[in-house]
Amino acid sequence: MMLYSVVIIFSVIFIITWNPILSFFASFLAFNVLGGWKYSKTLPRDLSTIRVFIHLKLIISRYEKANLTIIECFEKTAKKFPTKAMFNFEGQTQTFSLVNEQAEKIASFFQSVGVKKGDCVALFMENSPDLVSFWLGCAKIGAVSSLINFNLREKSLTHSINTCKPKLLVVASSFAPDIAHILESLEISGKKNSIYVHDEGFKKLQGSDLGPRGDVFSDEFEGFENISEKLVSQTGGYIRPKLHLSDLLMYIYTSGTTGLPKAAKITNYRFMNMAVGVGYLNKITKDDVLWTPLPLYHSNAGILAVGQAIYNGATVAFRRKFSASRFWNDITESKATCFNYLGEILRYIYKQPYNPCEEKHQLRTIFGNGLKQQLWLDIKSRYKIPHICEIYGSTEGNCNLVNFDETPGACGFLSIIFPKDIVGIYLMKCDDEGNLIRDWRGLCVQSQPGEQGLVVGSIKESDPTRRFDGYLGENETNKKVARNVKKRGDQAFVSGDILYMDQLGYVYFKDRTGDTFRWKGENVSTCEVESALASSVEHRDVIVYGVEIPGTDGRAGMAAIGNEDGHVDMCRVSRAALSLPSYARPIFVRLLRTSADSHMTGTFKLRKVELQKEGFDLEKVHDPIWFWKAKESKYELMSFDTYTNIIQANTSL
Repeated sequence: MMLYSVVIIFSVIFIITWNPILSFFASFLAFNVLGGWKYSKTLPRDLSTIRVFIHLKLIISRYEKANLTIIECFEKTAKKFPTKAMFNFEGQTQTFSLVNEQAEKIASFFQSVGVKKGDCVALFMENSPDLVSFWLGCAKIGAVSSLINFNLREKSLTHSINTCKPKLLVVASSFAPDIAHILESLEISGKKNSIYVHDEGFKKLQGSDLGPRGDVFSDEFEGFENISEKLVSQTGGYIRPKLHLSDLLMYIYTSGTTGLPKAAKITNYRFMNMAVGVGYLNKITKDDVLWTPLPLYHSNAGILAVGQAIYNGATVAFRRKFSASRFWNDITESKATCFNYLGEILRYIYKQPYNPCEEKHQLRTIFGNGLKQQLWLDIKSRYKIPHICEIYGSTEGNCNLVNFDETPGACGFLSIIFPKDIVGIYLMKCDDEGNLIRDWRGLCVQSQPGEQGLVVGSIKESDPTRRFDGYLGENETNKKVARNVKKRGDQAFVSGDILYMDQLGYVYFKDRTGDTFRWKGENVSTCEVESALASSVEHRDVIVYGVEIPGTDGRAGMAAIGNEDGHVDMCRVSRAALSLPSYARPIFVRLLRTSADSHMTGTFKLRKVELQKEGFDLEKVHDPIWFWKAKESKYELMSFDTYTNIIQANTSL
């Protein structure tokens, strides 16, 4: 306790004065009093974090005291910058005043057809400024928007719409045939006259130009109404109900990598906390142009990017669909000063051939998540981006970490000096199945530096930043809550992510529960194997999973590698495999003739279930499969004879 008291006293002095001399003195004191070099290195970092944390708290508390909802903040920004571009969409701009005017009309129309505060409106639309206008319009009357992933079809699309029980559905005309196809399965109030099609292409739906399925669905389009035509003559008058920061704003769906998507609840407060935090950490202002290559139906673009326009007056630039080949042209043409990423997006960009525009950019910062260490170094070296801000978190969770001092590969850090109760984020030991390990008292066991652990966030209902709002569906919410974690009666959000903390408190992504398999009595991390192989195939898509082999225990490793151009060098893959422990070395390598994009969700997360089901069965798989020859220490193309020998246990694994 005495040591903590010393540190806290100096922390307060440091925060008040922000004096570098005092910072050095505090570090020197830490070296001599608190236990050595690691404290002297981490104390300035940790004190800076506290300073950032306090400043953010002060900013957010101002919004809280004034009860400024998303709509009120947006309208203030629109009034302040009426003629400024809010969106730059494929070269066309929409000003703040225009977007606000569109949202007013949408709010007025929805209210005229009976949408009230708390009602849900499902939006199944393409990436466009109109999607934001529609959810802003809903927010003006207190309605809840459900942002449906536009990549979904059939069962998953039906599930996502029905989950939120919408009063109305707005669909882009290009997706109307997909809605018509599942119409009888949808649970929408009234069904007919409750589905609105939006955009200029609507009239084609009533004619013959419907594409290959037009003759099947033409009669069913009679129940769809053209909302674009109605909005042209709609006035902006509506009655605004009383709004509060705690009100539900929208539903954003999880990616559905291991099952059907779940609808996460996003309140006004959660949106504000995420957007304001990222804006402050990256010093985003009205002078910035933020390029986002990500879909607006998810939080990375829909909250973190769009939020910078709402709160800071920045311009958000994007395209209908991400293009890796055009990326640097888009960045330079839009004069972007920052962009947000996913690790997979950066890998796609890095794989592209040299583009002169990559040397002409005006970027000063990028932020996102999932950037692994080697790719981080490659991106930094090739593109000379001044600052990278890696963020760890999830749409629905309360475990948020930030790496703002650019330690390559780290997704954040936890202080090794200050009590972790300050932020309420812990790494807890878990078993092979991802279940939390408990001590004799029934409480969870905290991981120490050098140990990996499951990330959990302490739930504190009185603190909105520590609250877990959950999903639509009590069962899904309860699955993510652990009880009796640090003490009897407490609760914590269980992320499902396994992270590793080094001696300095830097945290690195290790795995996701469910993304491990057991082979030869050892646990294999798919994430580690993917990382090891990726460098040998020039950051192509690599998906690693475990497959069952008759007569063996556990699952053997298998890797699927994108090979659409036919240029994967299996000699290099063999050398990379040799760098892995023998138990982690993939026994099979499948070269996908088509890109592994087809096995990814709309937010570029890998979907392994289908590949895992097909396994290494040559009768099911039409891609070439390579088999690890242990004696030769290399992969060789698998034949039907080899396959038969493996199945009959005639081949040593």
